[in-house]
Amino acid sequence: MAYTAEADPLDELATLIDTEWVPYLEVPKPTIIVPNDIDNILSKHNLNDSDLLLIYRDGFENVRYRGNIRYYDKTIAVNIDVYTKISRQRLYDQYRDLRVIVFNNFHDLDSYQLIRMTSWTEYMNEQMNIWKGTLKMNLESAGVAIETS
Repeated sequence: MAYTAEADPLDELATLIDTEWVPYLEVPKPTIIVPNDIDNILSKHNLNDSDLLLIYRDGFENVRYRGNIRYYDKTIAVNIDVYTKISRQRLYDQYRDLRVIVFNNFHDLDSYQLIRMTSWTEYMNEQMNIWKGTLKMNLESAGVAIETS
C-alpha cells in the first residue's frame, strides 16, 4: 500500500486563498502565512511591503462519533487575521475578497466538506496605525467513515 500524506487543512486553506485571490490596484494580493508561532510573526513581517493574512487554528479538532461509531463528524475552528497599514477601507475590501473566496469555494477543500464563516471582528492600533480584522470560521465534515488502515 502506498503512503499518502494527511492533508493539512490550514495549508489547504492558504493555497485556496492564494490561488483564488484576484489582485487589483486598490487591494493587491497580501502575503499569506500559516505560522508555527503566531506571537512573533508581526515582528518579522514589514506591513509597509504588503498586507498580511495569518491563518491559524483556534483550538483543537473536535470529533463526535455517531451511533455505532462507524462514522464521525469533525470540526476545526480557524482564524484568519488580516493586517494592513493602508486604511480601514482596505481592511474591509480584504474582508470582502475573503468572503467571495469562501462563498465561491466553500466545498472545495479535500480534508473537509464545508467552510463556514462564523464572525468578523475589527481592531485598530492607533499608535502604530495598523488595522486588524479577524475572520473566524469552522472547517466541517459530517458522516466521515472511520479509517482502519
